[in-house]
Amino acid sequence: MNNHVLFYPTIEFQDFEWLWRESLLYDRIYRIVPRSYHLNEPRNIRELCEGGEIGAPIYPDAYSAEVGRAFMEKIESDAWTAAGISFHPGEVDRGLLHEEKCDEALRRMIIARTGALPEDGFLPVSREFAATYMTFLARNIAERNMLEVVTDSLHAWTAAAYFQHDGQMEMYGEPFQTHLAAIILSDFLPSEILQIKPNDILEFREKFRDERHNFMDAIKKAAQDISQCRDPEIVKDLVSDVKKEVDSKTKELQKALFYLNVKEFCGIKALSLPIASHSSLALKR
Repeated sequence: MNNHVLFYPTIEFQDFEWLWRESLLYDRIYRIVPRSYHLNEPRNIRELCEGGEIGAPIYPDAYSAEVGRAFMEKIESDAWTAAGISFHPGEVDRGLLHEEKCDEALRRMIIARTGALPEDGFLPVSREFAATYMTFLARNIAERNMLEVVTDSLHAWTAAAYFQHDGQMEMYGEPFQTHLAAIILSDFLPSEILQIKPNDILEFREKFRDERHNFMDAIKKAAQDISQCRDPEIVKDLVSDVKKEVDSKTKELQKALFYLNVKEFCGIKALSLPIASHSSLALKR
């Protein structure tokens, strides 16, 4: 399976612990970078990214026109109704959205609603609007390039799950056919991870590529298999089986991580997946 991902919603990495953890797992971590933007990141981030596999840029201008039209059509038609997701950029909680990530029509709409012109290439919008639009843009770019999306933002993660199913999720207790569940992994990555030097991270990535791939393939297959199963009794058996496989690959990964002089493990990772409503009852038992 492809082990490449697209980071969003920000241009620069904000959570360094998150980046160190994800760098141990994924082969390539792309991010959306406007062509005119000059990255300003600390030395350890630059060292981690200098090989080109982490932080590789994807330029938004090739996607912004089509994505902007689709985004405006959705919000104007009220097709999305999830509580807590607002599309109005004129709120007090101020965020920034780089103008190169929007097409001209969307830029005009934002300026008209906020009454604010771009500042140093950035449009002043609400934080929620910026995260929501960036989630929509990232999902579209990812789908066209066989990438998964990853984020260090809880709001963006929630919005991504919502957009992944075009809003067709269980909301307000309505009896939809499917809703979202999650596979939660814990205690599988090094504690005090920022103590690991960038060069050591890069060496580990190369030396233990198979162990990383086996771990990621196991959890992706587990999510895929569970999401495709509809019988609640079979789901119970399947959960038991995939847990054994994931546990096995987790132990192999942890053994490899001792190369980095790891003493303790921590960390939580969640994979969202659509699942039949009746099958979810078996998972909760």
